[in-house]
Amino acid sequence: MPEITPQPDYVAWASLFASEWLLLAKGHGDYEDLFSQGLALYRVVGGQPAQEIAAVHFKSCSSDHEDLVRDPSGEFEKLATRAEIIMNGDKLDPALQEFAFNVVELCASTADGFGHPKKGNAGDRIRALYGRLPF
Repeated sequence: MPEITPQPDYVAWASLFASEWLLLAKGHGDYEDLFSQGLALYRVVGGQPAQEIAAVHFKSCSSDHEDLVRDPSGEFEKLATRAEIIMNGDKLDPALQEFAFNVVELCASTADGFGHPKKGNAGDRIRALYGRLPF
């Protein structure tokens, strides 16, 4: 079994910053770009909570962050269409959508212990891209 290597503080902080920013933006944004910004911000304000810095940073940005629209339900529908669970153009019923979000959380929790110096916590990345928003 591979040994789990703990993430350096700056990686965990940048990952939390990027994930929180995406939550505030309701999924609009680019995780990799935000993570890079988090790494840069950590050098200056890393002693402060990442969530607070993400909120301040988000408020200072313009509202034209449409480069990546986070759409987990759309991705789930594409997968369900390929698996012939639904017809092309149909929507997932609430039970199947709940199942898909539960699979995302299962995968994310499994990946929480794994990190990469440039990409952050794998579980946070999975949740940021495909998890349910709390809004």
